[in-house]
Amino acid sequence: MALCLRPGFPTVLVGTSGSGKSSLLKQIAGWIGEDAFEGTEAGLSAPQRRALTTLVLHDAAILDDTVRGNLFDPEGSDTMMWQALAAVELDERIRSAGGLDAWIRQDMLSLGEAQRLNLARAFLTHTPVVLLDEPTEHLDTAQGQRILARLADHLSNRIVVISTHRPIWLHDSTILEL
Repeated sequence: MALCLRPGFPTVLVGTSGSGKSSLLKQIAGWIGEDAFEGTEAGLSAPQRRALTTLVLHDAAILDDTVRGNLFDPEGSDTMMWQALAAVELDERIRSAGGLDAWIRQDMLSLGEAQRLNLARAFLTHTPVVLLDEPTEHLDTAQGQRILARLADHLSNRIVVISTHRPIWLHDSTILEL
C-alpha cells in the first residue's frame, strides 16, 4: 500500500491504541527503520527525513525555562510567538503568567496547556513536514478541532500528518483508518 503525502492536504491517521499510528509517524520522520521513502526528486533516507521533519509527540515535555525558550524558536519574533500562542488558545494564560519571558515548569501547566504549548511549537516550526501525534488527546473535541483547523491553515504549504483516536475533519484532508 502506498501513502501519498502532499502539502495542503493533511492526512489524518485514525485508530485505536496499538494500531501503529505513532510508529508510522516515527517511520515517516526517520526515527525508526532505515528504509528510503520515495520523494519528488529521489528517495529520502531516514537521516534526510529527520532533517526535513518536525515530529510533535503527544506527551509534550516542558523544560524548566521561559515560555520563549519552550517554544523552540530562538530566532522567532515576539509577534510570531504570540500568534502561535493565540492559535492554540494559550495567549491569555501566558500573558497572565508574565509573558514570553515568564519562567515555567512542567508542573505549572495542565496536560491540556502543555499539549497546546507543544502545538504552538508546531506552529512555529520551519520544516516542510509536520507530524502531530495525538495532538488533541488532552483537549475537548471542539477546542481540538478549532486549534487543528488553525494549524492546518497556517501549515497549508507543508505536509501535515496527524494521528488520532477520533476522526478530525479538516479542509481537504484524507482520513485513513488503521
